[in-house]
Amino acid sequence: AALPELIELRRQGRKGRAAHTISKEDLGPVRDMADEVNQPVLVTDEDQMIIYVNARWETLFGYSLTEIFGKTPRICQSDQTPREVYHDMWQALEQGKLFQTDKVIDQDKDGNAFSLITTIFPLRHRGKLFYIQILETIRSLKQSGVQAVVISAFAAATTVLS
Repeated sequence: AALPELIELRRQGRKGRAAHTISKEDLGPVRDMADEVNQPVLVTDEDQMIIYVNARWETLFGYSLTEIFGKTPRICQSDQTPREVYHDMWQALEQGKLFQTDKVIDQDKDGNAFSLITTIFPLRHRGKLFYIQILETIRSLKQSGVQAVVISAFAAATTVLS
């Protein structure tokens, strides 16, 4: 009997959070960095609730920020990513480290699956913890002939915020 009540409490908490908007001042240089890079970027709060995505992310996944604000990134997960990828990701993030892999297969709003190079790192700003996810599709890398991706946003973000 307690489980349905817990599920409902969690749902209500998410609704309340989704109603809250995040201003540019709240995110400051985190949002500026997300808007400046050429890759799709997703930003969550410390509870892993989506609080910002840039226009490139919206184009790739087909969701608007309004549709996904307050939800978790699981909304884009396919069942094709190996579970150990998520285990390794959280192990790195909990230690405050950057995590990068080419083993993520996500899906867009229409259910189309695609492979991604995913870079995620924790970032503290104004005493709050954020998780920044920067993506690159394998498809776009093959189309452009790029053999490797070097994500410099981590260095840029930590420089801006320090």
